[in-house]
Amino acid sequence: MTFAGLPLTTLLGIGAVVGALTVALYVLKLRRRPVPVPFTRLWQQVLSDEQSSSLFSRLRQLLSLLLQLVIVTALVLALGDPRAEGHREAGRTFVVLLDASASMAATDTPPSRLERGREEVLRIIEGMAAADRMLLVRMGATPTPLTTLTDDAAALKSAVEGVRTSDTGADFEAALRLALDALRGQPEPEIVLVSDGALVTAPRGTLLDGEDEEGREAASGTTAPQGAPGGTDADPAGAMAVTADSIPRGAEGAGETPEQGEPPALRSPLLDQAREQGVRVSYVPVGVGGRNVALTQFAVRRYPLDKSRHEALVELTNTDPEPVEVELALYGDGVIVDVQRLSLRAGEVLRRLYPDLGGASAELMAEVRLADGRGDDLPADDRAYAMLPERRRARVLLVTEGNTYLEAAVLLDEYLQVTEVAPADYPPPGDFDVTIFDGVAPPRDARTGAALYLGLPGPTNDEASGNQAPLEQGPELEMFGFDHWDEKSPFLRWMAMPDIQVLTGRALIPRPGDRVLGWSEALRGKRTPILVGGRRPEGEFVVLGFDPRRSDLVLRVAWPLFVLNVIDAFTDESAEALSAYRTGQVWRVPLGSRGAAEEAEAVPARVRVRQPDGSEIEAPVVDGHAVLFGEQAGFHRIEGTQPPVRFAANLARVEESHIEPRKTLMFSGATPDAEGAEVLTAGPVEGLHAGTQQRWWILLLLGAVGLSLIEWITYHRRWTV
Repeated sequence: MTFAGLPLTTLLGIGAVVGALTVALYVLKLRRRPVPVPFTRLWQQVLSDEQSSSLFSRLRQLLSLLLQLVIVTALVLALGDPRAEGHREAGRTFVVLLDASASMAATDTPPSRLERGREEVLRIIEGMAAADRMLLVRMGATPTPLTTLTDDAAALKSAVEGVRTSDTGADFEAALRLALDALRGQPEPEIVLVSDGALVTAPRGTLLDGEDEEGREAASGTTAPQGAPGGTDADPAGAMAVTADSIPRGAEGAGETPEQGEPPALRSPLLDQAREQGVRVSYVPVGVGGRNVALTQFAVRRYPLDKSRHEALVELTNTDPEPVEVELALYGDGVIVDVQRLSLRAGEVLRRLYPDLGGASAELMAEVRLADGRGDDLPADDRAYAMLPERRRARVLLVTEGNTYLEAAVLLDEYLQVTEVAPADYPPPGDFDVTIFDGVAPPRDARTGAALYLGLPGPTNDEASGNQAPLEQGPELEMFGFDHWDEKSPFLRWMAMPDIQVLTGRALIPRPGDRVLGWSEALRGKRTPILVGGRRPEGEFVVLGFDPRRSDLVLRVAWPLFVLNVIDAFTDESAEALSAYRTGQVWRVPLGSRGAAEEAEAVPARVRVRQPDGSEIEAPVVDGHAVLFGEQAGFHRIEGTQPPVRFAANLARVEESHIEPRKTLMFSGATPDAEGAEVLTAGPVEGLHAGTQQRWWILLLLGAVGLSLIEWITYHRRWTV
């Protein structure tokens, strides 16, 4: 035991003086006053009775003296502020990062890993000294401070009890940055990570050992095979992300198994900064198992040329090192529509395509469970959700003297509301989403929406001819085709263009900020733009540098695909028809059809969003979209609009399904020295002793008051006098 108040020598001196005074008061005898009495014999019996009880009286006084000495001792010790062993004068500063990502919902340590993590944090709080301070941070997709930097154990414990898991990953990089900012200039700084170590993919700029920037860039996109649903640059949230860095190494294709070995060390420039600041990094591991079969991708799309039909893609990942049998069930509008029994090898990634899917009109849900009826260790990724993409009738204006190929292409989509006018009648009354100019370029009216130019008349931007194209034309081209094209562009989805032959056309001259979507090398082997997109004050545009009828493009499947892709991209179809959003991102959920003024006026400034767990949050409305940060997987419902909007969300980070816990956490800085980067191991939290925060002086003071009360009662009862 140590004393945080007065030192022991001072306490002994005070105790000796006060104790001596107390004893002296009891030693002093009362000075009796002589009183004459009429007859001495009458008092002899009284005096004899008093003498016979004097021993008992002295005993009662001795008990009273001991009681007073105990009170004095308690008061003197309270002045010393006694503390349990482990108390320190100079305090430490902790930032505790409590992992609340999806993997912390695993039940391998009942009731969950998060509950075990809470217990570990409470143990740290109990072991803090009086001078120690702590900042508790909930580590999820975004780090959230739950307290100030405080020594209030009650406030810290209350914050710990309020932590809940989310269906997102843990952004360790952002949490580390927050912790270093909070610890700057603090005494004995220390970062404590309470986690299962499911940090396989280091977020935003953090690389794993063995990776390079090129590999990360290649891994950051989600690609889909021809004919399978998937996301594009314009559709970043269409499917659950499956990236090369999230699949175990060695499991790039279906059926391959990951390499076994020690997880790589986390690398980050912030760890170099931590060393410079003298910040200690400690790791408290939680979790014991890693048995899990996960739904790592679930997406639905409509067929490009038949939007009335749709198909679904489901991906299963067995993260267990043992083979397993599972049942995969597909539900449509709450009714089961398909069940399959599948066998997965250790580490296998298995995809199932449901073509021409039926039995659902709005909602789809996939569920995987072990064939033996038992659950795996992580229920959070056993279900995935999707909404069938809704279609609205886009208003399309054709400005043409007559083009059978163009008319046939737009007739393939029954959801298009097509109006055709001659160039002399442009612009007609009404509002439109997309206008297709067939070989003409009149001054654009903003009411007619985005524009697709199929060839440009010459000369452009000429007042006499009335032509006003969005860009200039270059030299004439003959017998050319697409030698290069932007395969990631939403305008060219699902298209193969190397065999397209064009008789005549003209090169295009893009302006700064325009995007070249297709090139030809017909002009002396140089890349010459023949397909350009961009934006002007009147709106978006795409220009094709030749008349499609002077090519074999109109005889290929690519022709209607191109026209419908452009319309879909311009009407924001890629965002309006998402099958599911990804958790851990900012969602922009459309609330109505774009371009309808009467609907835009009816959209409120804020809407209520009912989440899958039944809770409600408010979200602002920006440009006809509800904007919110998504943390829960499942079906969501936006209320306050007519009709209410429903949408689905799924867990996006595949590494959260790889729940094998890290027993040790290794890390290194981002800048290696001549001999390579030093790899360190985060150790346990040291120097904590339970009870060092207990305020014993309060108990001593309360004890002294209680003893005084007892002494007062016994005195008035005449028990001690």
